Amino acid sequence: MKLNMKSINRSKSLMVQTTMMLLFTLFSTNGAWAQDNYSGNCGKTGTDGSDVTWTYNPDSKTLTISGTGEMVDYANADSQPWKSYRNVIKSIVIGSGVTTIGKNAFNGCTGVTVTVNAECITVTVI
Repeated sequence: MKLNMKSINRSKSLMVQTTMMLLFTLFSTNGAWAQDNYSGNCGKTGTDGSDVTWTYNPDSKTLTISGTGEMVDYANADSQPWKSYRNVIKSIVIGSGVTTIGKNAFNGCTGVTVTVNAECITVTVI
């Protein structure tokens, strides 16, 4: 039996492409095993807004805003980077270095109370 090398190479190439597509699908943000985005930048200044950052802890259901400076303003609740956690957030902690809370930053969070202490401002959703 003669093997056609072009046919073998095409088969290998197709197999590699299929494998790469499958891996991309599994590990992309829309894949079944994709890691959620629990942090990012939300600062108004700095080259990439990294002067103020946000972190969501799914275990404690706490959103923490930390860094130095102003938060960016949001056009609406759907433009918040933490919008997918908005309905499950139990508390919001704002670090003492954050000087301004952005417009619509917590739009959609209901029953919010603010507690101020020496280290930071804590906003709790009740």
